Amino acid sequence: MKGSGRRVRPGILGWLSVVILVFAVGIAIFAPIIAPHEPTGGSILSQLEPPSSTHWLGTDIDGNDILSRLMHGARPSLLGPLLVVTLALLIGVPLALISAWKGGVFDQVIGRSLDLIFAFPTVLIAAIIILAIGRGITAAIIAVSIAYIPYTARITRAAALRERNKPYIIACEVQGLSTTRIFLHHLLPNLSRFLTAQATIAFGFALVDLAALSFVGIGILPPAPDWGVMVGDTTSLVQGSYTSIAAAAVCILAVVAAFTIIGNRLSEGTERR
Repeated sequence: MKGSGRRVRPGILGWLSVVILVFAVGIAIFAPIIAPHEPTGGSILSQLEPPSSTHWLGTDIDGNDILSRLMHGARPSLLGPLLVVTLALLIGVPLALISAWKGGVFDQVIGRSLDLIFAFPTVLIAAIIILAIGRGITAAIIAVSIAYIPYTARITRAAALRERNKPYIIACEVQGLSTTRIFLHHLLPNLSRFLTAQATIAFGFALVDLAALSFVGIGILPPAPDWGVMVGDTTSLVQGSYTSIAAAAVCILAVVAAFTIIGNRLSEGTERR
């Protein structure tokens, strides 16, 4: 049973955000084909070249083409947050639904455990995980996912509690439907738009967090192409070259803003249901 409400128009900003995301995803998918140069392996003789017909955005301190690194860096920069949000949903949503349904001591134990995780900064969680499995994108994704599970579970639990005593749920229970069937066939379909909106917003934050971990050297490691790695290119900064850092920062800001705007539009739609 789905609620009714006035459809929220995306507006100019909404459509612009969609265009930005489609463009970014397209670049990430086809980067190996459309990138003019390899993202790594540049010549030291070509370092810090200004923009030209050969290198549209110039080269970095290692002589790598900046535009090519941006294109290839789009893939890990977008795939990482996707995995983070997916893992957070796969773990956080079931925990929240069961917690909301069971209540009592079980709900309190789950709530306090999630609050404990939520109290630790993402970077600290990443550092602990890195000590166990080593540096790299895998550790960063696991760390940020763990940090996002409490956030996902909290908002899902609050939404599930609102739905818990609605007539359609009570009717399902009177009919003797199993909890699993109620979750899969009735509750989740009604929460799907809300969860999609929250996941979209979380995607943007996850992109920033993963970029920050790469920036401090515990995410994707140089010379691998990644927007966070490029923002942390302090060597070029010392040499007076800002192009690589600025270009990567603009890409991050544009994608994060696009996801945030789309998520807010979707949230407006759920609030009017």
